[in-house]
Amino acid sequence: MNTRKQWLTWAVVLAIFVFMLQAPPKARAQDQDQNQDQSQPAPNEPSPDQSPVEGQAEDQNDQDPPGRVARLQFMAGSVSIQPQGTGDWVEGSLNRPLTNSDNIWADKDSKAELNAGTGVLRINSESSLTLTNISDNAVQVRLHQGTLN
Repeated sequence: MNTRKQWLTWAVVLAIFVFMLQAPPKARAQDQDQNQDQSQPAPNEPSPDQSPVEGQAEDQNDQDPPGRVARLQFMAGSVSIQPQGTGDWVEGSLNRPLTNSDNIWADKDSKAELNAGTGVLRINSESSLTLTNISDNAVQVRLHQGTLN
């Protein structure tokens, strides 16, 4: 009888262990990673003692887009956007995602509001700015002319 109980206990422990191995890992929100140690390299960056994977492109154009983007959440009047790497300006549209090196222009008697994570950037009439760096930890812009709040 005692051997039967031991066998049943081990069978239950083994079943729980097998179940835990098959369970999918928990998904975590991107913002929860902010509390991790800042000295750790980003997941897609090799650590200093690792060499890049063979065949991996070093060109910046081949890298993944940033994890955080800004979006054009409000505009009044004529607002134009020049996406990174293009010479053409296009008409702004609500909820358009904006990322590093994108230019924004609010024409005369126009204004725009950009949502960048938990922050809001507002530009007024005849204002021009470039999003120089949007990352999980910082948002940097260059104001060429006009007013930014």
